[in-house]
Amino acid sequence: SDFVFGDLLNVPVFINEQDNVLFRATARTPDNSQSVTGLWSDRSGGINNLDLVAYVGQDVPGMPGATISQIGQSVPRASLVFNANNDAAFIGQILTADGFLRTAIFAEKNGELRVIAVDEESSTLPDGTTRDITFLGFLGGSGNGDGLLSGFSDNGEVAFVAGLRGSSLDNVVVLVANLNLPGDANGDDTVNLADFGILRANFGSTDGTFDTADCNGDRLVNLADFGILRANF
Repeated sequence: SDFVFGDLLNVPVFINEQDNVLFRATARTPDNSQSVTGLWSDRSGGINNLDLVAYVGQDVPGMPGATISQIGQSVPRASLVFNANNDAAFIGQILTADGFLRTAIFAEKNGELRVIAVDEESSTLPDGTTRDITFLGFLGGSGNGDGLLSGFSDNGEVAFVAGLRGSSLDNVVVLVANLNLPGDANGDDTVNLADFGILRANFGSTDGTFDTADCNGDRLVNLADFGILRANF
């Protein structure tokens, strides 16, 4: 069915470096018999053919029986990011199969929605230990490229705050999840000769990004990045 939007006057809109938009809104059928609340974008078909990026009631990837119950938090604008690759990230709530509400952070890679972290679930930390997460925080409110701080980079890195169970405030940590394979410069989930070609074309750059083969994030494309590519080939 065709859907129509109500009042969009106070809806925050995020514009990324591709001049595409992302916004959260509720749309209804003309007879008001159906409605859907979700994230919408013109990234594929233009403003007259919007993508539904994520929506309330959607199945949660990798969590059988769980659904998205809320997109964003009390301040929706501060809960969403839209990066230069036309991928979105957000914090919201899920309803688990056993009826519990949990806070979760989601992010897309190439338009595929993924769960990054869920509170009251265990997470493996950079030191290899596994701890339960007691709360989550995420810095949204940006289309990237607008000079504002963002919890979701154009390189597919998601930064968030997590509290860890069984400890004091000293165990409130900032974690970073990378949606990309190390060395996968073109983002096709395979490290191969195509990625070496990207490194060769950008070798010596001092303003590198992940998609120009700056694999270690130091803005330089050099032998260190070649080593990462080779190790993951």
